[in-house]
Amino acid sequence: MKYIYTLLLILFVASASNAQWNLLDPVPQNNCLYSVFFADNVNGWAVGRSGTIINTSDRGANWLEQTSGITSNLNSVNFINSNMGWIAGEFGRILRTSNGGINWKLYQHHRYLSLHSIFFTSEMTGWVACEGGILLKTTNGGIEWLEQQVDTYRVLRSVYFIDSFKGWITGDGGLILKTTDGGANWITQTSGTISGLGEIFFIDEYSGWVNVRTKILRTTDGGTNWTEYLYGGSSYSMSSIYFTDESIGWAGGSMGTILKTSDGGRSWFEQTSQLSGNGFQGDLFSLYFVNAVEGWGVGNSGQMLKTTNGGLTSIEEDDNSFPPLEFTLSQNYPNPFNPSTTIKYSIPTVIDVVNVTLKVYDILGNEVATLVNQNQKAGNYEVKFNASNLASGIYFYRIQSGSFIQTKKLMLLK
Repeated sequence: MKYIYTLLLILFVASASNAQWNLLDPVPQNNCLYSVFFADNVNGWAVGRSGTIINTSDRGANWLEQTSGITSNLNSVNFINSNMGWIAGEFGRILRTSNGGINWKLYQHHRYLSLHSIFFTSEMTGWVACEGGILLKTTNGGIEWLEQQVDTYRVLRSVYFIDSFKGWITGDGGLILKTTDGGANWITQTSGTISGLGEIFFIDEYSGWVNVRTKILRTTDGGTNWTEYLYGGSSYSMSSIYFTDESIGWAGGSMGTILKTSDGGRSWFEQTSQLSGNGFQGDLFSLYFVNAVEGWGVGNSGQMLKTTNGGLTSIEEDDNSFPPLEFTLSQNYPNPFNPSTTIKYSIPTVIDVVNVTLKVYDILGNEVATLVNQNQKAGNYEVKFNASNLASGIYFYRIQSGSFIQTKKLMLLK
């Protein structure tokens, strides 16, 4: 009887454990995808090499090709609603649609610039970040573009606006520019680095982040001050970031790596996916979330990942399962560890939905990482904690969920 119980439990765990990120297969082409964007939680687009445009109208279950009419690379896509959208690419090419991509019209900028990032705040007003320190702006929906020389020579990599007045640009050589008057004037902000800056992302006029490949910059005062945090191990090289609030965010990058933060970017832990064994090679180039649990990542060879649980590994309740009957916090394993360890915990079935926080503290009681801070339903959970950016020593992890509080010790040995 004990053998049968154990076998059933193993089979349940094997079948009910969900990958954090699932590989969508197939998509209708094999070209690299450089940018993904959803106008709402149903309609989305991804663009990439050789004029590739693909679209979903069923939450990403199926993707169909759309005709761009060009063969040059498309670098960035942005929609203001399910009908109005724009794409920026190489050789000064901008595509515009007013019917959800059924038809795309080409607008050719005369300078043949490489266009890296496009962002619209309304159906009429938008910006494009270009090479050579040039920013393009339109006030008539992309039919005409005004050229601005906002920097003398550096490549502009990313542009982001939170409303029609406040926006930021990043570029090579640590460049960050900010406007508060719709782009009429740009003010240089001090990034604290001379490295090339990548994607910039803000959730309001104060809280923002900039990707710098192996590290991330964070501001809580609109960019007046930026604080640098490492992603973790030296192997991490990120291409894209996305945040759903001031605490929860993701970064995607080399070899399909996806990292998640629950404390605004101070600490990051790696999430698993179905990439291994599926032939994925190279970077994830773009991430997009429609809410705190449902998101997509796109990258090399036209491959696409999707999560429906925010990337958190879970074992869901099942008719043949042995569900948890009480709150538990397990000892991390391995322990001692270097640099990663796994922490498991359970929420009993008598609970519907409850807020869970799981944090790590040093021996002095200083918080060093927030691994979980969200509402969760009953079930068994596990989280991987990567401590590459911490010194060897004794740490403590503490879970709190309602009246349940428990703390355990873990040891990092490098």
